[in-house]
Amino acid sequence: MRTWTSKLRALLLALLAAAQPAAAQAERIWRGRLGEAQALIVNFDRPLRAAFVNASANVLRDDDPSWRALAEKYDAVILNLPLDWNVQDKSAQKILDALAAGARRFPERPEFAHLPVVLFGFSASAAAAARTASSPLLSNPDESRAPQRVLAVVGLDEIDRPPFTPPLWTPHLFLSDPGDFYGGLKTNVQDLSPAISHDAYAKARARDGAPITVAAQLGHWHGGAHYAYRNRVDYSFMALWLDETLAARLPGAPPKDGPALLPSWRNHAGWLAAYDVEGPQAPRAPLGGDDERMAAIVAAPREKFADPRDFVWLPGERAARAWRYYVENAVMPPAPGAPLAVLDAFVRPGGDLKKGQLDLRLSEPGRPPCGEGALFVLFDRPITAGEAAVEGGFSARGAPKIWKNVMIVELEAGARRGPTRFSLRKVTPEGGGAPADFDLSGACQ
Repeated sequence: MRTWTSKLRALLLALLAAAQPAAAQAERIWRGRLGEAQALIVNFDRPLRAAFVNASANVLRDDDPSWRALAEKYDAVILNLPLDWNVQDKSAQKILDALAAGARRFPERPEFAHLPVVLFGFSASAAAAARTASSPLLSNPDESRAPQRVLAVVGLDEIDRPPFTPPLWTPHLFLSDPGDFYGGLKTNVQDLSPAISHDAYAKARARDGAPITVAAQLGHWHGGAHYAYRNRVDYSFMALWLDETLAARLPGAPPKDGPALLPSWRNHAGWLAAYDVEGPQAPRAPLGGDDERMAAIVAAPREKFADPRDFVWLPGERAARAWRYYVENAVMPPAPGAPLAVLDAFVRPGGDLKKGQLDLRLSEPGRPPCGEGALFVLFDRPITAGEAAVEGGFSARGAPKIWKNVMIVELEAGARRGPTRFSLRKVTPEGGGAPADFDLSGACQ
């Protein structure tokens, strides 16, 4: 009788599941707390292969499309887990505790406790991520012995002196904000004596064999926020770099009996790139302040690299080509043959173009006050020319200003409140392509 009842119950459950919409059946996302971490599993029905540890959840949210797509592609659990740069072993133990909590909560997933990790941090949390990666709980000081569980480390806007560095054999991405005290290429590493710039320090690590990539994010302030637009960090290059790194470094099978021994990537083949750092730069003048940039770039596979200058590392050809375009143009390369497109548009109220606390995206609820300010339009590639007209609550003050992939239309108060239409005409992409027209709409109050 129990067997018949069990079969009937299973049949009813199957019928109920079949009656659900296809989208509901496909939505197998799990959120919850594991130890001290807020956790997200995108592919709940698949075995886990990695843990993405985000020490800066207020900066890199788990709904960021690049971060989430990577987690889905590589069957990773996202752990939003603040780490402390002062206590590397305690921070490493917090990661292990969160993974152990996952193994207890999901006993059918024995791999949970043994997952290799990617660590991400911003500013002081970048120091925490890097130092935690060097904890003997995650990385044995002997690169040939277990544990070696760190897939990669990404630091946004900060790189520090020892001991706040990842192991020399671990892939490391340093995202630099030009001119920033904590992350500018020309500014010096904090509290390091004798003084050395962030750029020279990173290249010295590369000379020692560290697989370290440096990317100057043009147009960014502290925190990577595009043109000081708060909480709109550009993670596109980070996502590509991690994708190429994980494709080569992540073990194919989930670790069920114990952590996989990740190989040393010291002097990893990859590509090498040499460059100079120039600046301050005048082209950022419409936004206020100066800029620095990478120039005279040479990149090649390690075995063919012959430039006498110091270098940094890149995981492969795809990352190297995207990196070069990104650091030169402030945006990732567009898809071949794709038409010019708008990536983002927002209104910055007030007369100071650098202050973005009140920025309002045209696609988000809320209406900016009718008054002075600027419309910022970010395109998917650099542009060289364009015209703008405004109808409604705002009116344009003069011709648009153009910097790299950004058009800035300065605004003054219009005659009435309510809907506003921004007509962009003859927007001309750099490097060829027909001019394009765009119509954007918003409202002011």
